[in-house]
This record gives sequence, C-alpha cells and structure tokens, in this order.
Amino acid sequence: MKRTIFIGCAIVVLLTALVGVAWFVLFAGIYVLPAIANRDHQDFAKNGVHLIKTAAQMDAMFSDCRHYITYGGENSQPVWNSVAFFGDRYELTMQVPVQIDSKTQGEASGSPKFFLVEVTSVRMRSDGTVAGASFGVNLQMDISQWEKVVEADGDFSKIGINLNAVPLPNFRQYAASSRGN
Repeated sequence: MKRTIFIGCAIVVLLTALVGVAWFVLFAGIYVLPAIANRDHQDFAKNGVHLIKTAAQMDAMFSDCRHYITYGGENSQPVWNSVAFFGDRYELTMQVPVQIDSKTQGEASGSPKFFLVEVTSVRMRSDGTVAGASFGVNLQMDISQWEKVVEADGDFSKIGINLNAVPLPNFRQYAASSRGN
C-alpha cells in the first residue's frame, strides 16, 4: 500500500514537473526569445544605417533623422523605418523590409517606400506637452522619385512637390515628442 502511494506521489510530482517544463518552453518561445531578437533588431536600427542605402541618404540629408524597426511586413518581417523632421513643418518616413542577421549585420530585402506629410498645426497642452497634430499634404513616393530628390540635394520641386517654407509654431516640440527620440 505504501509503495502504491509512493508511486502515485512520484507520478504527480513528475507530471507537475513536466507541466512546468512545458510551460517554460512555451513561455520562452513566445516571450523570451522574440524579446531577445527584437533587442538585436533595435540595436541594428542604431548601428546599421550605413547598410540601408536610403536610410544613409536620409541621415546625410536631414539633421533630425531617426531609425527604428517595426513588425508587420509580409509574414511579420521586420521593417526598417527612417523618419526625418525638416523644414519646421515636414515629416518624411521611409520604410523598407529588412533581413537582420545580428546587431550590426543586415540588409534591405525589398523596395523602400517614402511618405511625406506636412504638419499643418500642433496642439499643445497647458503643461507644454504636445496634445496632437493636424496634417495636410500626405504624399507617397517611390525609389525613382526619391533618387531624383537625392540628386537635387533635397529639392522636392524636382518631382513636382513645392514645400511650404513658413515655419510652423511648435513643430520642434512635435518632432521631439515623436517616436524614435
């Protein structure tokens, strides 16, 4: 009888341990390993600008250019984002799928897309923080249009886009509050 109880207790302990191990493997697979990989991806965004040609071009052209990785490309593929704030009223975003091999190695794995938006107003809270913004012009460009802008040293009129040169109040606070600081 004592032996049966001992064996029963051993089985319960063993099953409990197996459930614990299974839970840990599942937890690690869902939360831990992707978090480690994502950390490498954000490090790649900081260190890999020179490996993504269009990101390097934006970095050279604009003094306030930020880089980060998002997910949601085809099959949740990492997407490189470069966002430049310029002209005291414009936000230019470049997105391209990337293959990331490590913190310092990777490459673009698709064609970049460019999105130019004009910020038309910035709403501020009484404490001086940004409450929101409104947007006007919202244009999409392809790589051939971007290359013409690069060749013209940032002159968007070469592709038919005339930028408003009037600075927008609170634009710098808007840019400072945006992702990728």
